[in-house]
Order: sequence, then C-alpha cells, then structure tokens
Amino acid sequence: MDVRKAQFVTLWCAVISKYEKGLARSLAPLSSLNQYRVLAHLALPETANATPSHLAWAASMRPDEVAETLETLSAAGLTEVPGEGGAFALTAAGAQALDQATSGVHDYRDRCLAAFSAEERAFMDDMMGRALSVPGSFYGKRAHLSPENLQPVHRMAVICAMEQAITQASKRNTGLSFTDFRFLLELYPKRPSVTKQLRARDLVARLRVGRSYVTTASLRLEEQGVIFRIPDPDDARGILFQLTPKGAEQVRATGDDIYVLLASLFGDALENRRFLVLMRRWLEGADAVLAQKATDRG
Repeated sequence: MDVRKAQFVTLWCAVISKYEKGLARSLAPLSSLNQYRVLAHLALPETANATPSHLAWAASMRPDEVAETLETLSAAGLTEVPGEGGAFALTAAGAQALDQATSGVHDYRDRCLAAFSAEERAFMDDMMGRALSVPGSFYGKRAHLSPENLQPVHRMAVICAMEQAITQASKRNTGLSFTDFRFLLELYPKRPSVTKQLRARDLVARLRVGRSYVTTASLRLEEQGVIFRIPDPDDARGILFQLTPKGAEQVRATGDDIYVLLASLFGDALENRRFLVLMRRWLEGADAVLAQKATDRG
C-alpha cells in the first residue's frame, strides 16, 4: 500500500468508525444500528413485508444478524408475522419507534453536515447512491437512487457494508478487530520515508476511544509483535507507539484489500479531489459531534 492509498484507507476507516459511533448514540428508543436497519427496511416499499433472507440481502446484513434482530424486535412488539410465508411487517409501535429514531438520525446527519451547502449534500448522496447500486447488490438491479430519494437507511447500508467488509479483511490478514486495525493504521506513515510515532493521547483523540482501551490494546498488540512501545524522551512517564516491520506488512496487506473495496464502490470518483475534500469535512463534522456528545454525557 503506497502513501496515497494509505491516506484514502485511513480517511475512510475513520469516517466509518465515527459515523457509526455517532449514529449508535442517536437511535433512541432503539438500542442498535441493526434494529434501526431492519425496521427502516420494513418501512420501504421495496422491502415491506419481507422475509428474513430478503431483508438480509437488502440491508447487507448477515442472515443470523437479521434473525437475531427480528427476534428482539418481535419480543418488544415492534414487528410481527401477519400471515403465512414467514414475512415480517412493522407493527404500529414499530412504526412509532422508527419515526423517533429517524428523527435522531436526521439530527445527527444535519449536525455532521452543518457546514455543507445543499448542493454539497446532494453530491455526497449521489456518491452514496453509486456505492449502493454496485452490480450484484440488492439495489444493483434497480435504478440508481437519486439524492432526493436516498433514505437514511440507504446511507447506513453502504457504511455498514463497508465496515463489515473491512472487518473481514482485517480478520483475514491480521486477526484483529476493526478498532485494533485502526490503531495500527494510524501508526502507518502517510508520507514517504517517514517513521511514525504517536503518544497515547494522540490515539485517544484519533480513535475516539478511552485511555484504558489504548493502554490494554497497546500491550496486546506489543505481545503480538505488531507495535513497539518506546519510552518517550520528552516525558519520563510517557510511551511512544510505532509499528514493527510485521505490523507494517499487515497494514499494507489489509490496506490494499480495503482500497480495492473502495474502488469497486466508487470507481474513478474515489480519487476525485472534491469528493476527498468533502469526506474530510464530513469527518471533521462527525468528530465534532462525537466530542460534543462526550461532553454532554460528562
């Protein structure tokens, strides 16, 4: 993975992680992204009264995830099986819960994109519509969704499918979770011939995680031989983190796989300068919202 690809992969992994974290905190009264995705698909004309397998295809979810989510939603009285064939439908309570959660999702998106013009929002939605309509997908056999027809759950399907694919690539190449892989990715140099070192506080800020995660993850990753923990020459109690050659190779292999995934979704638009600028601004907006939510909780 060259420096240019590393920049794309790092940007997208950060966007996906922070977008999902912000969404998960905006879904009340629902308790998970999967619950929202299933309910929202049952409210769409193309997936209303759908079977679990149909929902899994449309939402880019694993069948076991859909089955487990439907079981929880049905127990809460939010979905039901009204007739034969195993197709599920929203109940009145489910529709009400979905409306409340969608209001939170819209508010979260508006706060992330507060600095975007209407035209810039439409441009980003057009990119999401392209990614949603890749050949072989549920929407790939349908007309490209225009920005005005794109629903929150459509954007969510793209982001969640990407997170799932990236997690699989990380597991395959490194055996690590998505968050642990991002730990390594942040240490990967984004400029030629540079050795990159970061402090714990840098990783806390970039990953939007607690200090305890960085401490425990760094010990675990050091044991696996993928990072060095180096005494900070400027702080007697501080530690610097740096990739080992093994860690750098694992990031390169995984990053190449992720770049291929991104290119398959966005094609030439992936390296469109405007797209990159707007993605960075989207990341800044999402990061600001997460920071505010952390302050509100504190």
